[in-house]
Amino acid sequence: MKKETKVKIRKIEHLDDANYKSNSASDQEAGYMTEGIPDNYEVEGVLVEDVKVGSCIELHRNKRNGVSAIGYFRTSQIKAISDNIAKTQNSYYIIEEI
Repeated sequence: MKKETKVKIRKIEHLDDANYKSNSASDQEAGYMTEGIPDNYEVEGVLVEDVKVGSCIELHRNKRNGVSAIGYFRTSQIKAISDNIAKTQNSYYIIEEI
């Protein structure tokens, strides 16, 4: 997908050999974000750069898990892309244009 595209990104699974293991959703809600984001974490926003192998998914976020949350989101480096699924160093993400 191209820079400036409005997207929804959802983490669908972490890799077993991830550098940063996923937090649980309850840890995140309690404010404990010491490592990776939990599976099923979802953000919406506008891409800062094209989504391509060797880059990170980066976006100006306007929603996090369905709630308004202005901010910035960035994944680890993308290793592979197949259809609308990106495999990063740590996780798999579904990317949908909205």
